[in-house]
Amino acid sequence: MNTILKRRLYNSFYQDYILQKSAAHQFIDSPHQLAWDQLIPRLNLDSDRYQYIRTVLINQNKDLHSPKAENYLDFLQSQQSVIIVTGQQLGLFASPLYTIYKIASTIKLTESLNSQTQKYKFIPVFWLESEDHDFQEVNHIGVQDNNFLPKHYVYDGEDRGKVSLRHYLLESSISSFLSEVKGNLLNTEFSNELFEKLNNFYKPGRKWTMAIRDFLQELFHPYGLLFFQPGENEVKELSVDFFIQFLNNLKTLRSSFEQKSGQLLSAGFHNQVKNIAGQTFVHMEQEHKQREHLYVDGESYFFKKSPQKYHLDEVIAKIKENPSSVSSTVVSRPLLQSWLLPVAAYIAGPGEIAYWAQLSQMFKEMDLVMPVLYPRISATLIEPKVARYMEKYSLNLEEIPLSSNLFIEQYFKQLNENAGQNPLRNLDKMLIEESAKVEAYIKAVDPTLVDMASKSLERMRQTISNLEGRLVKAQEQRQSQLTNHLKQLHASIYPNGIPQERFQSIIYFLNKFGPEILDRIVMELEINTFDHQLLYL
Repeated sequence: MNTILKRRLYNSFYQDYILQKSAAHQFIDSPHQLAWDQLIPRLNLDSDRYQYIRTVLINQNKDLHSPKAENYLDFLQSQQSVIIVTGQQLGLFASPLYTIYKIASTIKLTESLNSQTQKYKFIPVFWLESEDHDFQEVNHIGVQDNNFLPKHYVYDGEDRGKVSLRHYLLESSISSFLSEVKGNLLNTEFSNELFEKLNNFYKPGRKWTMAIRDFLQELFHPYGLLFFQPGENEVKELSVDFFIQFLNNLKTLRSSFEQKSGQLLSAGFHNQVKNIAGQTFVHMEQEHKQREHLYVDGESYFFKKSPQKYHLDEVIAKIKENPSSVSSTVVSRPLLQSWLLPVAAYIAGPGEIAYWAQLSQMFKEMDLVMPVLYPRISATLIEPKVARYMEKYSLNLEEIPLSSNLFIEQYFKQLNENAGQNPLRNLDKMLIEESAKVEAYIKAVDPTLVDMASKSLERMRQTISNLEGRLVKAQEQRQSQLTNHLKQLHASIYPNGIPQERFQSIIYFLNKFGPEILDRIVMELEINTFDHQLLYL
């Protein structure tokens, strides 16, 4: 069962985009109005470059043997084949969860399009972002302990600075890291098989990129997902022409980027990518394979850590001499993707959609067709225990804030308001007020009974006091348990105060619910709604 969460979780541009507001769609066309027959013919599908890259893609995936993968590889033989692509930083075990949702969205959109038309052949591809160099963003995972409290585990491999992940090999400490993670997760019927596979994929000495590729291939084997590795030599050599064209048109491209960034600010949106003067949006490897941003000042090109200056023809000569040294940035990567691959749609997250708005004019300047930006699935997985807590305490997820402390404070405030005044205190107050009348009445009837009556009334008050004391202790115990339940529920939905999909690793759910959890994610989460979905497990 899955339901919809309407609350806003992400940036304002993304919210306006999925709600089809004109403020956003003046920058990017709406995904609600897909006109594939108008977009795809403009892709120049029969170009020599696309023909060559289809062969590269086939060669990079020839080890995949699922029926669907083989079918998609056959599709690549056709000039009518187009790509539905997504990509992401290569976090350990494809963490966090939204990476899995991006892939599920890619698969579902591909299958939907192939069922609607025979004119084109759509193929799902995951772009392995092996050029990224931010090791601190990919060397950890988030899971939850048995009480749903968030736990953060960090792989202590060497941080090599600005070296691309494609140059990283897994170190011996990856084995102890896996043992630590396994030892702190609930031991289930799925644990041994899961971690046996993880230890096989993530062996010391293996390439980081190959480990995650094999892991994802295992997860999505039945769905035929293909993988593109932009760091391979033949791709690097082909990309030289892209970077030459890009640098030759840099002045116009920078002007387009600055113009769109300014227009977004004027429209009340933030710039997801800062406009830093002099950036060329091109990285080049320097000494020890450190990626450095290439800057320009007038006619001079330079790297900030070096006093040396270059003319454009010298930069181009360096690129031609060593194609593997040059790579894209977050700005130029979308352009490179569409230059290399016949991309009909890119499956994007909220942040990506916001910064692609800064790039729309740049596609035109590079004579490229901007693909459809299709929002990825956004979801929270609700475990059975969490669902029981929600029902037991009558909680509405729409009203749960990101802050755990604020959530608990608001809940108890509402609880106290609903509880009203303690009736036992009213009873005691009534006894005090009425005791004089009772004693006067008894005295008028039989004065010898007054002392007995007074003592009886006092015992009644003491009984009420004892009962109230026991109720207070019971309430304290109950509230302590309630507080723990509320903390667990909140941590499951918003671990560390952020959406679950931005923290949790898929291995937490694979360990607890088995591999079938992937099928539920792919089959039950919808791509035709861009609201945040709740999937009850």
